Amino acid sequence: MQGQTNINKDHLKEEGFLLQISSDRYLLAAGPFSRAFEPSPDVWSLFHPPFFPSEFQSQRWCIPASTTVFSREKLLVFLEDQKKDIIDIQWQSPDFHVFRDFFFNVQEQIKKNKLQKVVPVFFETSDSFIKEEDVLALVHRLVSNSMSAMAYAYWSGEYAIVGATPEYLFRKKGQYVQTMALAGTARDSEHDLLKDSKEQWEHQLVVDELKSLLAPFGEYRLSDTYIYKVGNIQHLRTDFKLQLKLDLSYKKLCQLLHPTPALGGLPREEALNLLIELHQKPHLRYGFGAPFGVSMGDEAFCVVAIRNVQFIKGKAYIGSGCGLVEGSQIEREWEELEKKRQVVKDILFQKQ
Repeated sequence: MQGQTNINKDHLKEEGFLLQISSDRYLLAAGPFSRAFEPSPDVWSLFHPPFFPSEFQSQRWCIPASTTVFSREKLLVFLEDQKKDIIDIQWQSPDFHVFRDFFFNVQEQIKKNKLQKVVPVFFETSDSFIKEEDVLALVHRLVSNSMSAMAYAYWSGEYAIVGATPEYLFRKKGQYVQTMALAGTARDSEHDLLKDSKEQWEHQLVVDELKSLLAPFGEYRLSDTYIYKVGNIQHLRTDFKLQLKLDLSYKKLCQLLHPTPALGGLPREEALNLLIELHQKPHLRYGFGAPFGVSMGDEAFCVVAIRNVQFIKGKAYIGSGCGLVEGSQIEREWEELEKKRQVVKDILFQKQ
């Protein structure tokens, strides 16, 4: 359904979620939410666990009271009365010394052949927590400004996440699954990723891992690698299409594909152990980089929750990650982290 809606705006202010499910289709859901161990067959249900796969099984599906699919134009009209100025948020940068120590630790692990790649995440933080009613104002900004990325958001109680991701984990309909390898980031508009051997190699790690993961489950085809531009950032991208030999549930697909080497590292288990150590406890990374997706009937769509702001118990967090491999340069990786966080600020917090 598009245009007319049964969504209660008062309920929407209390809790809801948004996911852009195609170029001009935005799924908006309102609470009150219920929780279940399986998605509802009759309504789009949300699965948004923390990043670390060890916590997937304890996470329940979020079943909304109502959902509507809008075009972008009609969604902006629906949310027009939520439009407002956002307070200035003062951000505290991540500690470079922590990044530096982690960087050199990883390089040592790579030299010892214990790692090929790991993707750490570092956060800017703020105590300027926005009010609950401001989340919908951010959602309006998100839909207005995230033209070249996939918009998503969730808000309930003391937790909210609002972002625009360039990457989806999978799209599934029946026995057909699509996924993508997205790795390698250009320094600037003059940087030709297709001629950069280091970025090509980093991207190929993700492609090869996806081939290995998908092969046991069916026949797959992949595209040529190409430049994928999202805002002012360019990545290398390769698309995969898979016909399953046997059905895989939503959670099993998440466990199979998440995290790819673009979000975790290689070997997967060693990289995740290092990331858990970096974040001290798994929950401290919260939902950054985690699966964020919906399912109904035989259809499912799941994005990778990057390029976002999270609001957690009175604090705000903007995270960004970088792929550390052999040959990585510390200054360049630090600059990449900052550039990715700036994308989020430009979409959500720039004065209008």
